[in-house]
Amino acid sequence: MNRFEQWALACGLGLVLGCGGESADDDTDGGGDGADAPGAVDTRLPEEVPLDSVTPQQYASACESLRESVRNRLGPDAAVRGVCEVYEGAMTDDPAQCEASADSCVSDVNAGNGPAGITREQLDFTTFECGDAGNLEGCSVTVGELETCLEDRISGIEEVLQGNDCDNAASVSLLTLTTLLGIGTSLPPSCSRLEQCPGLAPLIAPPAQ
Repeated sequence: MNRFEQWALACGLGLVLGCGGESADDDTDGGGDGADAPGAVDTRLPEEVPLDSVTPQQYASACESLRESVRNRLGPDAAVRGVCEVYEGAMTDDPAQCEASADSCVSDVNAGNGPAGITREQLDFTTFECGDAGNLEGCSVTVGELETCLEDRISGIEEVLQGNDCDNAASVSLLTLTTLLGIGTSLPPSCSRLEQCPGLAPLIAPPAQ
C-alpha cells in the first residue's frame, strides 16, 4: 500500500465517527459501568411522542440519555481501539502483527499523534451538545424515529469496526475505506424524515469533511 492509500484510509477512518469538541467524559471507557448496560439507543421518553411536543427540559434530559447510550456502546476507548485495528488490519494480513501495531496506534492516537493526525477527540462520538433543543417547532418526527435513526448509525459503525478487526486482518483492504466513508458521510434510510427538523442537526448531521 502506498503513502497516498495509507493517508486516504486514515482520513476515511477519521470521518467515521466525526469531529467534535472535547467531551467532559473524554476518559470514559466504552462499555461503561453505569446503571444502563449496553443496549439499544434510548431517550427514556415514550416512543410515540412527536418531538415538537417535547419541552426543552425533556429534550436536555433525553439528549443526556442518548449520550449515555452511545457511550456505553461506543465510548472513545472502544472507538479508538476499533479504528486502530481497522487501520492496522489494512496494513498487514497477520493478526498478531496487527494487534501489536494497533497497541502502538492506540497510544499514538491518545497522545495526539495518530495516523494522518487522527486524535481521540475526533473519535469521540459523544460530543454532541445537549443544552439547546434548537428549532423543533413543527417537527412531527417521533422519539422512536430519532432513536431508530441513531441506533442504525451506531450499529453500522459497530458492524464495520468489529468485522474488520485484527482477527480478520487477512480480509481487511481498501474496500473498507469505501464502507467507512459511506457511513461517515451519509445517513441511513431511517434518518430521512429527521432531516426536516433543523433542531436535530447536532445529533444526526454527518461530520463535515
